[in-house]
Amino acid sequence: MTETQSLFSCFGCGEGSNHRVPITPDRFVNHAASPEIEDLLANKMSKLSVKERDEATHDLHCVGEDLMETPEMVEKSLAEFDNAIKREKNATYEIAKGQNRAYAEDRFFRLKFLRANMLDVNRSVKMMLRFLEQKALHFGIEKVARDITVDDLTDEDKKFMRLGLFHIQEGRDRSGRIVFYLSNSCTGSCTPETLNRLFYHVVFNILIKMPTVQLKGLNGVYYDVAKLKEGAALPGLKYVKTIIDFVTSVPVRFSSMHYCLKRKKGNLARNDFILKTALKSIPKYSSARTRIHLGSDMELQYQLQSHGIPIQFCPIDGDGNFRTDILNRWLNHYESSTGTALNQCKDDRKSRQNTVPLRHDVLLGRGKSLQAHLGNVCFREFVKRYSEEYDETPRNYRRLVPMKVIQDLKSRGIRFLRQDEKTGEWVEPDISDIEKTVGQVFRNLRKRHKQESV
Repeated sequence: MTETQSLFSCFGCGEGSNHRVPITPDRFVNHAASPEIEDLLANKMSKLSVKERDEATHDLHCVGEDLMETPEMVEKSLAEFDNAIKREKNATYEIAKGQNRAYAEDRFFRLKFLRANMLDVNRSVKMMLRFLEQKALHFGIEKVARDITVDDLTDEDKKFMRLGLFHIQEGRDRSGRIVFYLSNSCTGSCTPETLNRLFYHVVFNILIKMPTVQLKGLNGVYYDVAKLKEGAALPGLKYVKTIIDFVTSVPVRFSSMHYCLKRKKGNLARNDFILKTALKSIPKYSSARTRIHLGSDMELQYQLQSHGIPIQFCPIDGDGNFRTDILNRWLNHYESSTGTALNQCKDDRKSRQNTVPLRHDVLLGRGKSLQAHLGNVCFREFVKRYSEEYDETPRNYRRLVPMKVIQDLKSRGIRFLRQDEKTGEWVEPDISDIEKTVGQVFRNLRKRHKQESV
């Protein structure tokens, strides 16, 4: 395998460039952020041993070593993983085992987390549990123990796939790692949930399936391409944290991470906030392999080149615009090789059948007649069983309880239906709408309880 193999060689295509550049010394931050960010990075580096710092520097310059493992090491780690997870009490994991035990206990599924954490068992177990929780939050609890496919993406998700949020570079870096670009091209128009679902599909369904990614990790590049209007609102803490919580749960190791930032008005404040939140959330392994660059597009790309990343495959041109000739080449190849089409939206109406609500179905909508429907009355009583668990669950994970209720009801054959305003037909609503309905019942119960206790 050559040092800059093309991504497409993983799909059976040709090689990338053999371009090489010498290693040059660098700082943590090229004056792209505040001294506080530089101090934060320096502080994390100071906690590493000399050997760990050398390894981080080598990875950043694409001369580091791959994860070295033997069959004996893998078997030992998997056995320790199995023992460790048996000691954990996690509701989502128990639900996953109940749905599909083979999925939850699959050795290759668990091995992804072990490799992402350099065979550190405790960190791997915690990551897998977080991953299942995040998967339930973003795709629904009923899908937590099965593979996520293109059909699980919403039409809104698919709309953003070709707008430059993610890009898998054709040419690999000097050490043979795949270069994965992330951008802020859809800031202000893309929800964090959509971004996370697309990140899952690209990273978990495409990249992590490649053994080279599990063993070498990814070379990540966050590229600032957003052309924000003056006075545009900055992404809030909730927005940023929703993304970070999800991304750090996915079993992929970024062997190096480069933040490429521009000299623009207001950029320092926006990027400081994002970087500070991110650096405080990622483990020391990742923060030690982080570099922040500032400059024009040409300057940024030469800085990437000095770190072993071939710039002839960069999806951004010298003027800061996407190179439309290569931007979605990786996606086109993936679609043609797998027979999927991420840009096609589902047309559910063609396959709908005329559904008649049954007496125990839950009907979503407004009006006294709907609320008096037997299924809705029983539904509200059923939700009461979980009210204590809902109140005691930490706020960040409270959304899991409505998912649990939904799964419990569906397992009993109860359907959730909504009447289409245009056709008048009864159809199954989106899972997010069902979750909101269950969540509203919980909030109404809590409000009523407070009023009664006064």
